[in-house]
Amino acid sequence: MGTDTGLILKHFTGRQDVIAAQKPGSNFRPYTQTPPNVEEFDSNHRAGKLCYGFYPLRSDNTVTLTCVDIDNHDSSPNPEWMEEVNKLYYYLTEQGFTVYVEHSANSGAHLWIFFKQPVEAYKPRAFFRLVASQLDMALTEVFPKQERLRGKGYGNLIRYPFWNKSHFVDVENDWAAIDLDEIKAVDPDDMQEFAARLHTRLIPATPVQVDGDLPSAIATFIRTNPNDALSKRWHGSKEGLDDASNSGLVMSMTKLAVKRHFPTVDIEQMIRVWCYENRYEKGSRDDWVIGTVQKAYVYVQEKPVSHHAESTIHDCSNHFLDLLGTQNYYSTGVTALELAGFRIGAGEMWVFGARPGMGKTALGLQVLYHNSKNGVKTLFLSAEMGEYEIGRRNVQTIVGGFEDEWVQDKELVRRKLDAYYNTDGVVPTQFRIVDTVEDCENAIRSGVKRHGIQLVCVDYLQQLRCEGANLYEQTTNTSKRLKAVCRDYGVSMLNLAQLGRDVDKRDTLEMNLSDLANSGGIERDACGVVCGYWWARSKDPNADKTAYDVFLLKRRNGPVNRNKVRIDFDGARQLFSSKE
Repeated sequence: MGTDTGLILKHFTGRQDVIAAQKPGSNFRPYTQTPPNVEEFDSNHRAGKLCYGFYPLRSDNTVTLTCVDIDNHDSSPNPEWMEEVNKLYYYLTEQGFTVYVEHSANSGAHLWIFFKQPVEAYKPRAFFRLVASQLDMALTEVFPKQERLRGKGYGNLIRYPFWNKSHFVDVENDWAAIDLDEIKAVDPDDMQEFAARLHTRLIPATPVQVDGDLPSAIATFIRTNPNDALSKRWHGSKEGLDDASNSGLVMSMTKLAVKRHFPTVDIEQMIRVWCYENRYEKGSRDDWVIGTVQKAYVYVQEKPVSHHAESTIHDCSNHFLDLLGTQNYYSTGVTALELAGFRIGAGEMWVFGARPGMGKTALGLQVLYHNSKNGVKTLFLSAEMGEYEIGRRNVQTIVGGFEDEWVQDKELVRRKLDAYYNTDGVVPTQFRIVDTVEDCENAIRSGVKRHGIQLVCVDYLQQLRCEGANLYEQTTNTSKRLKAVCRDYGVSMLNLAQLGRDVDKRDTLEMNLSDLANSGGIERDACGVVCGYWWARSKDPNADKTAYDVFLLKRRNGPVNRNKVRIDFDGARQLFSSKE
């Protein structure tokens, strides 16, 4: 009987106002204003007389399907094409996607995925970029081939199935030919969920309009430091550049902005605004902007300023004055702590210590949550908790309530989480499990390169394995290496640490730098040291169960305005706040 033509015409759709046709020996060209009917398709296309093609990219820049074309042409032989198809097919099906494989007329195949409703064209293209990176494959032929239509064009067409010897196959049954009696579509949101599992998102890679002005921190820096190299590049100076093109100028400017520790999102906006004002078209492409920033981070990582720059102490003073008033500080989101002086500067390593069960992880996560809501790209490295425990903490903080409530309506919990992370400006925190200090170094290096990470929390310092004859030496080496990571990659870091038992034995509550368990060089390397105590864990039956005392013991690069601050800690929500 064969696959019903009506089924093909129902699901293999794109633009409804035009299709293309190709006579044997000629090229495709726009043909009619409407798709063929069943009779035309059977008598022309399936009969081998006139090949029909359709344009998957619709006039509103959405699609109802996507397709990957893996070819093996005489002009471009690919003897491993079938292995590549198998690899891609099995991976996609393992991820929960329904895939239909069409064996092409000659050699090669199309892998089709259909959507339940139209989806923005950039999403399937971004999806397959992620898939390609996971499989280490080069997927060069992904339809739609464009994410937006330009001018009067239709985008690239794709041939309907069943031309010449084209047929569908069952990959899991030795590629046996099959007839289709139905076509199952997937929810487009499944692609977003796939990206989320990889701790990323689907990002457009085609031109977008500049929205907004030059970020205020960069604008202030350029205005107040006219002789700085970044300011000169902003105003168009190409002096000393080996590559004097606009791309070379933008790359130089981006490297300088990275070295000055401006937030990644501000650097990206700087590039867009400069390109817009100078009529440089590449700046309207998200993929180019993001790629430029990533290359700049790689350059700075490979050539840390602290190791390679030659300068005098006078130069250092001028550098300090250039950045004074323009650098960002990362706050806990608790006003009382910020006023006391608990603010993490760019490239600084801080330590927060507490006894077990006294809110170390909660405070670390709160610092990341607060800053991620402001567009800061954050990373949580856990040497203590796994995905389950961290996921539970996240639900506690964002949704609230208790497990017996969550289990009754998991979908409601998911919707609340989705609503939080879909809020404008919120950048989901990256998460990695680590065991050694090498794991931390690799995760931070990769995070800066791939995601532009700016702020890191490590939970917790004494759990990390490192070389050393004893715990003291291991902790010292760990602290030293994490400090070097902050310096070389320009990230800020909050290390969580455990306090020794002596804290519990004192008649009155007080904290000292030496209370850090196996402290080694922690107090020496840290730019700031803070310790906390939750009174709900004390032996005093009359203690205020929400009271939390914070001791600010060290701040290398600024004043300690208050040594001790009392704040509130909501254990059920794992949230800190200022006392009323």
